[in-house]
Amino acid sequence: MAASQALSQRQRQVWQFIAKWSYNKGYPPTYREIAEGLKMASVSTVVYHLDALVKKGYLRRTDNAARSIELLIQPIPALPRNEQPKPISAAVVRVPIAGDIAASPPIQAHPERGEYLSLPIAMLNGNHDAYILRVRGWSMVEAGIGDGDLVLIQPTDIADNGEIVVACLDNDVTLKRFYREGHQVTLRPANPNYQPIQVNAAQVRIQGRLMCVIRRLSEN
Repeated sequence: MAASQALSQRQRQVWQFIAKWSYNKGYPPTYREIAEGLKMASVSTVVYHLDALVKKGYLRRTDNAARSIELLIQPIPALPRNEQPKPISAAVVRVPIAGDIAASPPIQAHPERGEYLSLPIAMLNGNHDAYILRVRGWSMVEAGIGDGDLVLIQPTDIADNGEIVVACLDNDVTLKRFYREGHQVTLRPANPNYQPIQVNAAQVRIQGRLMCVIRRLSEN
């Protein structure tokens, strides 16, 4: 299969399942979760379709990792131009990269100027005011979010318990799981080497919730 060929119906279903799962949960599904979600007979069938998506440049996988699937929004740089994949959807939108956010202790935001990333408009799920932040640190690594990753954020000032949010503390921002009990808020990391942040609810301002994680290959 040439990388420039369109996806088959089943490949598209697999890609869309991974994208939707990542949007809802903030991390990619396992092979078994894909098989169960799409009612496939075996994990080997999932691997077959993932191999095709990797070859066409829509995914990257890391061996020996439980959640090893990475959606690639841009074509793999190493592919020849005539073999770069066509976009899943012809409709794309430029989403602003608004700055950095800590997946570690909170840091002060550093807004970018004029930096954008083109994404399929379907990824925004109607949230046309969505924006992107660049992650600094490793406190959310067990949620599939590492240092240097980009995260797509839906602006909102409310969140449900367990959601990964952009939280502002005294003008510093951090990316953590949100939990509220009464007047107490806990911002919980996804890394046992980091401690939860516990503060009064009045000290926390929610600025957005995680839609999905975007990883880009190095162009070097």
